[in-house]
Amino acid sequence: MSGSTRTSLDDEDRALLDECRVGRLATASAEARPHVIPLCYAVLDPTTIVFAIDEKPKVAGREL
Repeated sequence: MSGSTRTSLDDEDRALLDECRVGRLATASAEARPHVIPLCYAVLDPTTIVFAIDEKPKVAGREL
């Protein structure tokens, strides 16, 4: 869908989001170093998706 903007989810989009339940937000530094974090989301309606980014460290064995 290059060059266009959509304002709502279609059935295929909604099915994918319902199946996956966890997304990944990826960014890159100015030096092109990638940084990917998991995020949980909820689809409220065809035009609204909300998400939260958990700031807790994700290190195995670490007490929180």
